[in-house]
Amino acid sequence: MAGLLSDRRRLWLFAAGVALLAIAAVAVFLLYTPRGSSDRDGGGPSISEEASRSIDASGQAVVTSESVLPGSTTPTAVPGTTPPAGGTSGKVKDTFYVMVSWWDDTEKRPAEDAVVTWGASGSWSPSGTTRAQAARFGPFPVGRTSKLTVYPDGKARRAGVVVLDIKSSMLSGSERDGIHIEVRDDAVRVLGNPVSNFEVIFPRSPSG
Repeated sequence: MAGLLSDRRRLWLFAAGVALLAIAAVAVFLLYTPRGSSDRDGGGPSISEEASRSIDASGQAVVTSESVLPGSTTPTAVPGTTPPAGGTSGKVKDTFYVMVSWWDDTEKRPAEDAVVTWGASGSWSPSGTTRAQAARFGPFPVGRTSKLTVYPDGKARRAGVVVLDIKSSMLSGSERDGIHIEVRDDAVRVLGNPVSNFEVIFPRSPSG
């Protein structure tokens, strides 16, 4: 009988020791395991916050250089092209700004005296020594047709009239809804989403 009681006592002591070891192991695990929520709950910025800041910074860089194409210089200031409130890109309710890319693809007859006009007083003279340039034109009304007039050889020579059809779904100041003007030795090609029928080609004045 005494031996049985002794065995039960040892069994209880063993079980108590195992329980204490288990409790100690759990305590150590909880103490040294990093808490994944600490950074998200105030210890640091979340991934989405970091991404948002990066996007904002990129947007600022794009805004400061949007009027210059690779390899080009800053174009001459264009009268009447003050950017709309809230930035230079994005949908504008009643007015629209067109990003125009100018390409001098001539070989023998550079467009040194070229002029582009629009509206009552909008006018831009691309630099005759720079092959690729860009400028923002406007404002233009949304939902109504407007016109650009391109004088590749100066206002005293032949001009091409380009009809613009600007829709409310287009993005003001964007490259996607911008216009390309390509000047060649014998013709001028104007294309882009705001251009009626997307593309217009007209001849240059004869040389001489």
